[in-house]
Amino acid sequence: MPGGNLLEDVAAVTPSTSTSQVLTVDTDVTDTVVSEDPSTPIHLTSQQGKEVSVTLPYAETSETAVPVGDGVVSFANEQGFTSVPVVKEDGSAQVALMVESADAPERFPFQVGLPEGATAEVTEEDGGVVFTSAEGEFLGGLTPPWAKDVNGTELATRYEVEETSSGGVVVTQVIEHHSGGAAYPVVADPWLGIDLFGEAVYNRPGTRGYGDDVLSVVLSNWGRYWYYGPAVISGVGTEAANGILMTAGWSEVVDKLPRADDKPTIRQQYDCHVIFGRPVFGAGVHWDFEMARANKPLWMLTFPDHLCNWRDGLE
Repeated sequence: MPGGNLLEDVAAVTPSTSTSQVLTVDTDVTDTVVSEDPSTPIHLTSQQGKEVSVTLPYAETSETAVPVGDGVVSFANEQGFTSVPVVKEDGSAQVALMVESADAPERFPFQVGLPEGATAEVTEEDGGVVFTSAEGEFLGGLTPPWAKDVNGTELATRYEVEETSSGGVVVTQVIEHHSGGAAYPVVADPWLGIDLFGEAVYNRPGTRGYGDDVLSVVLSNWGRYWYYGPAVISGVGTEAANGILMTAGWSEVVDKLPRADDKPTIRQQYDCHVIFGRPVFGAGVHWDFEMARANKPLWMLTFPDHLCNWRDGLE
């Protein structure tokens, strides 16, 4: 499934049946709240204070939440589909849309809650959505869309973004299942997140600093989908993914590990991992950057010799 197994890396939190907040997930990355009332937005707050929310499509015709399992609740809708929020270990939220028949709509509008002046934009290359503050800061987004029928046949789908008259933002996932041939149920899952990196620490166990700090980061579940997802594997989304990691990702690293901005070598090592970290997946789990490595502005010219781990400065 393009979005990955929906039940992978799900938060080990049992939904509540006794409070209006049916699912509250607190993590080291992002805290997420799903309410029993479908008209109450799913709310994400990062540990750095960024906030974003989405309201389920056609909430006015949806039933209240029903617990499904750890990290998962469902909202049946009388318009022929069910919304199933799945909260991950990193606090990101996949909102699976289970389209049950051709009677269901093709357009699924999500009201997005963003700070004043913030914008949402569809990325040209892979069709994901990026949220940006009025000051140009990355606030999160939705990973590239997909939709499949029960036989695994991919259906045409896309995001459309529009501003409301009140200044809000609506992101609509269009799923073209009325054109004939779709076998039901059809599934799609807009994946909402904020942080590209889950772990960010100095001097993690097992690293060697050669007399100085080692900075280590790990892509979050949501960040890994941007980096390794099907749009990248197919070759169409690499530029967009790298662009997000090079800009928003680097800003997040500096925010979480301020020493990253002390020496150019950290940015050089970071860029190298972003561009060349995919071929060896294991090497892409922890990205370790040594402050002791020498600055190497032309690192790309000799990449085959050092594989992002040049020895200059460590001798």
